Amino acid sequence: SADSTGGSMMMSNTAEGTMMMKNGKMMVMKSGTWTAMDQPMMCADSCKVMPDGQVIMKDGEKMTLKEGESIANDGMMMDATGKMMDMKMDMGSKMVDTAGKMMDSANKMMDKATDKMKEAGEKMKDAGNKMVDQAKDKAKDAADKMK
Repeated sequence: SADSTGGSMMMSNTAEGTMMMKNGKMMVMKSGTWTAMDQPMMCADSCKVMPDGQVIMKDGEKMTLKEGESIANDGMMMDATGKMMDMKMDMGSKMVDTAGKMMDSANKMMDKATDKMKEAGEKMKDAGNKMVDQAKDKAKDAADKMK
């Protein structure tokens, strides 16, 4: 009966309440057997798992479990090979998106600053030209007086 122990040990590796996408359906581990998931379930980490496999994180972010992926009732996700899924990958892509948006904002601010500097440069050039014109007029007046 080493086989049956091996089988039951395999089952005991899957914690009660674990949810998995199997054959396109969300299944839940209940009393050692996979049962169809018929209603949304909350995980201890406050994420919500829907019967269609959609997982709504506590920050409102959504993802959908793919075939063989699972989520334990503590919110720990695993890929189809049973390896812990790196949620940092998700976080990383969010950070890249955020960084991209920040760069866009920074570029817009730089464009505005450049425009303002061009405007200021034009004003200074105009003021400089006026000063040169006034100096020319004064020099001409002085030259006329010397005649």
